[in-house]
Amino acid sequence: MGKLNPKQVENLTEPGTYEDGDGLRLIVKPTGRKSWLLRFQLAGRRREMGLGAFPEVSLKSARLPVL
Repeated sequence: MGKLNPKQVENLTEPGTYEDGDGLRLIVKPTGRKSWLLRFQLAGRRREMGLGAFPEVSLKSARLPVL
């Protein structure tokens, strides 16, 4: 895990989805708003969970295991 670094996350402005690894993604909207999304499988079904907006949720915090 760890394709993104904190400076990259801060400076990204191009709308799109940026993979960090292990299902963690940064979504950048056309408005410039950034948010974290975690994709995972539970009971054989793919799920997605929003982790919050950047910068309120940092890259370090987004990488923490979900309990």
